[in-house]
Amino acid sequence: MKIIITLLVFVLNLLPFLCTGDETKQDDKWKAPSTIEIEKQAYEEGKKEAEKDFKSEKYQLKIYGMYTTEGDPDGHPISKAYAKFLKTKYNVSTKVVAGCCVFPETVGNVKGYNETMKTLLIAKYKTDIFLEAEIHETLEIIENTREKKFTDEEREVAIKKIREVKEKEASNKKDASNPSSPDR
Repeated sequence: MKIIITLLVFVLNLLPFLCTGDETKQDDKWKAPSTIEIEKQAYEEGKKEAEKDFKSEKYQLKIYGMYTTEGDPDGHPISKAYAKFLKTKYNVSTKVVAGCCVFPETVGNVKGYNETMKTLLIAKYKTDIFLEAEIHETLEIIENTREKKFTDEEREVAIKKIREVKEKEASNKKDASNPSSPDR
């Protein structure tokens, strides 16, 4: 019995060396897709899903991440103030799709879905509702650090200043991602 097992182990160890080159080549149909391919396919599926949900007036953002209770358009956790503003003013809800461990399919799907939904909602309301949510989120943070709440007049001034800062940040971000920008 020992001899048979020894011969079997010996033959199994030699097997890769006994094969010709043609037999060891992997057929393309058995090749696993790359992470990038998986994410791209999921991105396209997410876009289609967002268009379908938008047509049925199911406005939402998908989110994932550690301690996720609410989420931003890129899928990462955000404040409750941001999500509450979107829900109460524009009926945009958030849907938790994963925790902190995500697969490429999830990342691609969430990105495609949220980018598409965000674009469609901005077109529908003819204003950047996500910028508005950021402004209200920032305003709430400021108000929570003050001893007293803003007056209506102070609130309007604060909203105007926050809007200017957020728009400047967005403009700078856009310029940084555009290599043909005149500043470069």
